[in-house]
Amino acid sequence: MLIDVFVDEAGDLGFNIRSSKTFVVSYFTTQDSQRIHTDTKRLLKRINNKYKRKISEFKFSKDSCEIKNQFFNLIKEMDICIGCVAIEKRAVKDELRDKPLILYNYLIVNYAITNILSRYNPTKISFILDKSLTKE
Repeated sequence: MLIDVFVDEAGDLGFNIRSSKTFVVSYFTTQDSQRIHTDTKRLLKRINNKYKRKISEFKFSKDSCEIKNQFFNLIKEMDICIGCVAIEKRAVKDELRDKPLILYNYLIVNYAITNILSRYNPTKISFILDKSLTKE
């Protein structure tokens, strides 16, 4: 059984004065990513046609309540499992502050994998990370 895990984050993993105070990693798992991809693209197309605009992805910080509701109505019918991890960055150990990728990977692997293994019995897990992350 293949499980796809889609990951996105809010905040940043910096530890300077301008950095966010928290960091949140959200994810959802599915066995039917093709359906989700197709249905989401169809919804985006309908929204673009209705509002005469061109959005390529949902941005909840910018989307209207109507668009958010359409998206929620779409995903409530899907077989997905949603999870998130939120950390208060002042609680992060000093030795991890200089290693943001290790911290990020730990948050994803430790929490997402624990959740997945409690729900599924996968033979393969595929992680699809936010496009804004570096290749590292």
